[in-house]
Amino acid sequence: MARDSIDLRQKILPACERRRGSQQAMAHLCGVSLSFVENLLRRHRTTGDMAPKPHGGGPRPRLDAAAQAQGRRRVHEQPEATLAEFCTRAVAMTGSRVSVPTRCRVVRRLGVPRQKHLSPRRRATPSRSSTRGQATSH
Repeated sequence: MARDSIDLRQKILPACERRRGSQQAMAHLCGVSLSFVENLLRRHRTTGDMAPKPHGGGPRPRLDAAAQAQGRRRVHEQPEATLAEFCTRAVAMTGSRVSVPTRCRVVRRLGVPRQKHLSPRRRATPSRSSTRGQATSH
C-alpha cells in the first residue's frame, strides 16, 4: 500500500486546523479515509510530526543468517539436489523445519541458480529432437 504524500498531509493539516470543514468533509475532498485524517491529526497533536511512520520491517525470516549460509554451501556442493532434499537435510542439520516454497524463496534470495541439467541417460522420456525424422512403424 502506497503512503500518502507529504503534500497531501500538508494540505489536510492546515485546513482541519482552520476549521475549513469537518474531518469527514476534508477526507472526502482529498480522497482519503476519515481514519487517515483522524490519525494524521492525532499524530500531529502528540508528536508534532506529520510524516508517515517508517516501515515496520515485516515478518522475521524462518532461517537465520547461519542457516542461510549453510543452505548456500549445500546448493553449491550438490546443485542437482531437489528443494525437498534440501528441506529434509536442513531439518537434520539445523532443526529448522521449512516448506519447499520457503526454501525456494531463500535460494532465490541468495541469487543461486537452480537450473537442473539432467544427463540423457537419467531422463525418463527421450528428448523430442531425438525422435524427429525417424520412421515410425504402424
